[in-house]
Amino acid sequence: MSSALRTHRVCLLLLLLVCLGAASGQDSPIVRGPFGEPVGLYDEGGNLTVPIKVYEDSQVEFLIPDITGEGWAQWHIDQYRAEGKYWVNLYSFFRDKARCLKTLGGPTQPGCVDYARYKKQTVFVDVRSHTVRFGEVAAYFGERAQWVGSEREPPGSYAVAALDPGLAKAVSRISVIVEHQLNSHTPE
Repeated sequence: MSSALRTHRVCLLLLLLVCLGAASGQDSPIVRGPFGEPVGLYDEGGNLTVPIKVYEDSQVEFLIPDITGEGWAQWHIDQYRAEGKYWVNLYSFFRDKARCLKTLGGPTQPGCVDYARYKKQTVFVDVRSHTVRFGEVAAYFGERAQWVGSEREPPGSYAVAALDPGLAKAVSRISVIVEHQLNSHTPE
């Protein structure tokens, strides 16, 4: 097979993934690849990005949209410098077929809220007090979204160190990326 034909096939495959992602982007901010693993995430501006994996173990992967771009820094730099706070959408990809959602990031709730393969939650981090809040939680199974909760910046914060160890590592790694990105950002 010629290299031009191979290149043409790769371009068509990438175009198909983008089109499929755009078609499903309204219901799901996740573009799924083989075996359901996320290969693309929509950021807060609706742009398709390559996910950044911030934690993984045998049960779950935590991913965020690409926050290393100039646009993300411009949106978040003022609040970060003034208050030491930022927010980001955190995606959980459960490696098994589905997960019983019992928590919104905090205390355990009785029974299952829903069974999901993916979970998206907005994470509000205060790097000065090392605390985190969780809001705008959505669960996904396939293309269908079910909202579990929706608060812009909910009351009640949790110490990062008191979170589930995997989630605590994910938040700490995100904070390292954010601090590097925003501390090196020079306003235009």
